[in-house]
Amino acid sequence: MDTALIISLLILGYFTTGNECQTSLCKKPNPPINGQVFCVNDSGILKCYATCNGGFTFQTTSVEFRTCNQVDGSWPSGNTFPDCIDSGSRCRSLSPPKNGVVRCESVNTQLVCIAECDRQHVFPTGQAALKRVCNASVGWQSTDQIPDCKASCSTQYLISGNTNITDSDFTTSSILSENQKTYSPRKSDLFCVNECGWRPSRSDLNQFVQINLQRAGRLLGITTKGLSVGPSELYVTRFRILHSMDGKIFTPYSDANVTDKFFSGNTDGYSPKMQVFSCPFEAQYIRINPLEWHDGIGLRFDLLGCDIDSLPKTTLQPQTQPQRVTTISTQSTPQPATGATGKTTLPQQQCSPVLPPPNGVVNCQKTTAELSCTAICNDGFQFTTTQSLIRLTCQLRTGTWSNGKNFPACIPARNQLVTAKPSNNRKCVSSQSDCNIFGNGDYNTCGDCRYFATCSDTLVYIRSCPNNLMFDSITGTCQFSSNTCGSSSGVAFG
Repeated sequence: MDTALIISLLILGYFTTGNECQTSLCKKPNPPINGQVFCVNDSGILKCYATCNGGFTFQTTSVEFRTCNQVDGSWPSGNTFPDCIDSGSRCRSLSPPKNGVVRCESVNTQLVCIAECDRQHVFPTGQAALKRVCNASVGWQSTDQIPDCKASCSTQYLISGNTNITDSDFTTSSILSENQKTYSPRKSDLFCVNECGWRPSRSDLNQFVQINLQRAGRLLGITTKGLSVGPSELYVTRFRILHSMDGKIFTPYSDANVTDKFFSGNTDGYSPKMQVFSCPFEAQYIRINPLEWHDGIGLRFDLLGCDIDSLPKTTLQPQTQPQRVTTISTQSTPQPATGATGKTTLPQQQCSPVLPPPNGVVNCQKTTAELSCTAICNDGFQFTTTQSLIRLTCQLRTGTWSNGKNFPACIPARNQLVTAKPSNNRKCVSSQSDCNIFGNGDYNTCGDCRYFATCSDTLVYIRSCPNNLMFDSITGTCQFSSNTCGSSSGVAFG
């Protein structure tokens, strides 16, 4: 037979068995009312799984299963599914707290939700995690409310009055000495009273002043001030901040809108200006890089924050507090606010968290713009697609879900659909059982570099990086490029 004809027949869906030409007689069945159906091909058998949408259920099971022989088109159990009926359940997934994430899982007739705060945040009770349980026929035990997470440290200046910081903890690009005066970095202390302020030997974009805080701190803000030299007022009008844990690898400060933020500075040489970081971060080394100035670079400053070791370590159970990631994003619930024009911004409450898929877990968190819910299947199950995790997003402003608001079914795992793990020593999480092996901490997910998994007391929480960023498990941050992940859609690697 002509090769071109064979290729054409293959494209049209035909195959040869001896001298016969046949085509698959199996067609994807219609989904059940209030449900959805997913089909996969497996060695000549079309396997179809049906699940119900949130708030609905089958009469006797959570997932209905049908198969079809693709040679003769036979369906041993029929090709229709029963209708999904109102479950009558009083349980719905809970809204995530500000500065935290909520994880919900169906366990028999219960919906179990655990909310966990981001690092250096706690609930008003002082706990870092709260548990809520809902019985389908009775409703929520005690309450379905989850309070917002609050910063768990009291703000203080980290340099002024700190006797552990010495002259050797300051580093600069250069120091100006003139008229028997040396404008050393130690004199950049915000509350210095005599011959104060740091000045470099020249004013250009390569200048910086750096402080070693001696121990890692939670950085919440900065206060800057200029200085007077004779009739001149020297002050920095624009600058950037870089931070590091080891003093070698520095990362520019970023917020939800920009990955290398330029801060506006002072407007005179004597008035202090305090700025609160919208995205607090952890660091031991802080570097300030002036970008614009008036009459030359002149700077005094102090940092607002607290020691990491002074933070509460209360968890859901009295176990070791998991290591947390420092991401360059905020997860907050939008609140009504009045802008500079006097107009009130309406609360964005149009997105409700979705229920977990049968045999799976859903993790939901909010940014300033969207509600993001990410699902992962339980051990021994997998999605009908090749994905190890699936994310659904809802725009808070419009209440619109980008990919629908129902997850596909979690079905018994099949080897050919399991996402491959890296073949090296880098750890990545694809199921909850991985947390039992790795222990508490933050890891790449095996399915997508844009997410990372937090293992906390054997539970897994899936969190997302800001748009276009990838998680790097070496630095524990979301970056433009990752040393431990290949691409925005590839599996983790070492």
